Amino acid sequence: MLWGFYFQSVMMKLVEIFTDGSCLGNPGKGGIGILLRYNGYEKTVSKGYFQTTNNEWNCGR
Repeated sequence: MLWGFYFQSVMMKLVEIFTDGSCLGNPGKGGIGILLRYNGYEKTVSKGYFQTTNNEWNCGR
């Protein structure tokens, strides 16, 4: 499931944030990815884990 939300500061700057996480096996290898967009720029962040559960990614780690 891909989650996304928008954050707008007092100065009306828009930041888009998209996240997703998954797990192969339960428990098993898993990871998370994050995409940030601001003013035409993009930044990605990702991290993998050797032992995790799908529930951790659906409920927030």
